[in-house]
Amino acid sequence: MPVPRLAVHRSAGFARCLPHLVFLVAAGGTLVRLVELNHELCWRVAPPTAAMAVLYAAGLARWDRLGRARTLLLGVLLLLWTSVVLSLTGALASGYAWLAVPFAVLTMRMPTRAERAVTLGVITALLPALLVRA
Repeated sequence: MPVPRLAVHRSAGFARCLPHLVFLVAAGGTLVRLVELNHELCWRVAPPTAAMAVLYAAGLARWDRLGRARTLLLGVLLLLWTSVVLSLTGALASGYAWLAVPFAVLTMRMPTRAERAVTLGVITALLPALLVRA
């Protein structure tokens, strides 16, 4: 039995949005958990995590209109991510390491092959370095 074209199109759209949705839900859940813990470290990590989530969502909402600013947006997101992971220790840092996946998915939406290659290279270099440090 053939699959209707509309069904394939809808599931493909959902699959494209899934990593971004997971990122935003997890970042929101992390913020709630950080506030509940009410520890000094949590209050250092919560603002950059919130900024990361807001920039990520705003960037996705305006992605097609950003043009060359996409590279800047992704760079700022990676800097925020790196600063959060560097401020954490041990298992907490490895908990933030998974954010490399949505960033890599977002990178694949960059317009040129060179931008994609450079950004994926940065993510690929940062991830093991941050995990080794943790």
